[in-house]
Amino acid sequence: MSLLTAEGIGKRFGGVVALDDAAFACEAGEIHALLGENGAGKSTMVKVLCGVQPPDTGTLTFRGERVAFRNPAEAVAAGIVPVFQELSLIPDLSVAQNLFMGAEPRILGLIDSRRMHRRAHQLFASLGFAGIDPAAAVRDLPLAERQLVEIAKAVGREPEVLILDEATSALTRGQVEQVFAVVRRLRERGTAVVFISHRMDEVRALCDRATVFRDGRHVGTVTVAEASHGELVRMMVGRPLREVFPPRPPRPEIEDPLLEVRELGWGQTLQNVSLTLHRGEILGLSGLEGQGQGDLLFALFGVYARVSGEVLMRGRPVRLGSANDAMRVGIAMIPEDRKTQALILPLTVRENVTLPTLTTMARGGIVSGPRERAATTRMRHRLAIKTESNETPVRYLSGGNQQKVALAKWLLRNADVYLMYDPTRGIDVGAKQEIYALMAELAERGFGVLFFSTDLAEIVGLCDRALVMYEGSIVRELRGPVLTEANLVSAAVGLTD
Repeated sequence: MSLLTAEGIGKRFGGVVALDDAAFACEAGEIHALLGENGAGKSTMVKVLCGVQPPDTGTLTFRGERVAFRNPAEAVAAGIVPVFQELSLIPDLSVAQNLFMGAEPRILGLIDSRRMHRRAHQLFASLGFAGIDPAAAVRDLPLAERQLVEIAKAVGREPEVLILDEATSALTRGQVEQVFAVVRRLRERGTAVVFISHRMDEVRALCDRATVFRDGRHVGTVTVAEASHGELVRMMVGRPLREVFPPRPPRPEIEDPLLEVRELGWGQTLQNVSLTLHRGEILGLSGLEGQGQGDLLFALFGVYARVSGEVLMRGRPVRLGSANDAMRVGIAMIPEDRKTQALILPLTVRENVTLPTLTTMARGGIVSGPRERAATTRMRHRLAIKTESNETPVRYLSGGNQQKVALAKWLLRNADVYLMYDPTRGIDVGAKQEIYALMAELAERGFGVLFFSTDLAEIVGLCDRALVMYEGSIVRELRGPVLTEANLVSAAVGLTD
């Protein structure tokens, strides 16, 4: 008998069908992948399983008994604990306060902070998550460490079913291996783990079985070791993927500089960074996460104050004292976290897409509604954004479609340089290919793309050149036959020979 079963699940949001007679089942002591493109219904099924959303139709069975969770607290109390890609931590509280919220150790009715911090240290040590300070405010942690805190919080509740919804998407390879070790120990104890990831190598390395959703329906369940990569992809997207990365035309013999950075510095984080991005080039930024790649992109977008050095656009020095300055000279930024940095989730698709270009659509200070709607519709069709209408709030879109909206607003502005920080993080294989094709199109049209990715295969497959950053500096440039994953890793850990 399966530990947790969902049968005949239907769920609609207005006119959008998220789940249609969908089914899922996992057993105790297995790691079960839930796969599918963004918008296939995976996250909606997870929200049904853990009480975030009630199903319109269908039944849930847990430990052989029918259940109907009215809220997430009831599911957690029963033993079903989720970790979502959208973190639930409270930024202004400490790590320890987030870990034990609602279950704080007390003495004489007061919270015992010393004992709470000691228990947090013990929990991190048992999981192998070293280096996280329980007293630190969550807002001061990098995204990867916040994700580890979220995972530790869930594991500390000793769940019978642990649901990891894209919980490794922000982690480095080393951190992913730490999480995998924890998950394998949970499996040995009899815990069922539901694992959602768009990284197929992670699914193959970790999971026992996989259930595939497409268009809100259950397509099939397979044993991971017996299913080929092509078979899983065909189940997910309904078609074979012919090539992972689009072909790149040969570089011109005479290269035309578009963006030049000379001796850029910012505090102790960026040290004498110099680079040149040419027209029609995709230039990769690689290295271990947290070595200054994100800070470099934000500095070039005018977000940071007191940046030293010189930046030139088309051979002319420019001042990047604000994001408006960067936008004015033709620089666009697609940041790491689309939900908090790139989009305003309560606003509609139209409002997000046209936000950077409203002044061009206004006459006498009044925005032209027809021009705004026409521009949004044009970008929806160009990027194949799946949404019921221009007026759908962005928070209701899948992760892949949200990322397309984040790209659409800058394409509409016709920037010359696109700064992209891990733009395919947490999206499915089909949406990834669409973004790869878009990046290649931008390069072919003569724009420049400065691109950081935690996926080394993307750096090798997409980029004309790659710059490896280490401790805030560029330590190596790779191009042509030496642009390989092995050389990227070597340079990333400080081995420059």
